[in-house]
Amino acid sequence: MKTIIPSAIAVPIALGVALFAAMPANSAEIPIAQLKAWCAAGYVGPRTTYGETKFEAANKKIVYQWTCLTLVQGKADQAFDLYVSKDFCDHSHMINAGLKDCADWTETRAMFERMGGMLAKGGSIEFPVAATVNGEMVTQWGAGADIWRVHNGLITDHWDASPPITITMDGHNQAFSDRMQKQIDTGKRLPNAGIPQ
Repeated sequence: MKTIIPSAIAVPIALGVALFAAMPANSAEIPIAQLKAWCAAGYVGPRTTYGETKFEAANKKIVYQWTCLTLVQGKADQAFDLYVSKDFCDHSHMINAGLKDCADWTETRAMFERMGGMLAKGGSIEFPVAATVNGEMVTQWGAGADIWRVHNGLITDHWDASPPITITMDGHNQAFSDRMQKQIDTGKRLPNAGIPQ
């Protein structure tokens, strides 16, 4: 007996299979055209291996919608207005240049607005290819790991977890690391340390 799958189910399944097949095995710079297609299709990476509640899936989707709007479409202002809490804290040294514990909503938004025109290299950018979610915590995996907290439908916190230089972005070379560490140690802003101001 032949099983017929209704088109309402078959089309999303086929799209999901195609997106997963097109997904790189590890972090890479992905062409903007490919990312626009992923984002338009609601890409959120493969499901967390131990499963996702509807609440967790919604939190993961919020993080990817922010990522698509900010990194792929270059609309950081809109992404922050829609998906980021006004009480947001960015714990990343990449944002606050290691000079304080937390960059706030205004500082982080301004940094991403400046970065908007700098992200694409040869028509491609680094993009998180997978994510895991546990309650309010969403971890995106790319050249490093971005950890987000989503509370009451808004992103409230972000942390970077940097991998060893051998597996991370080209920009994270030893000179970059040394400048950042010196800036952290001295508490003074140095040229070419952290995200450009």
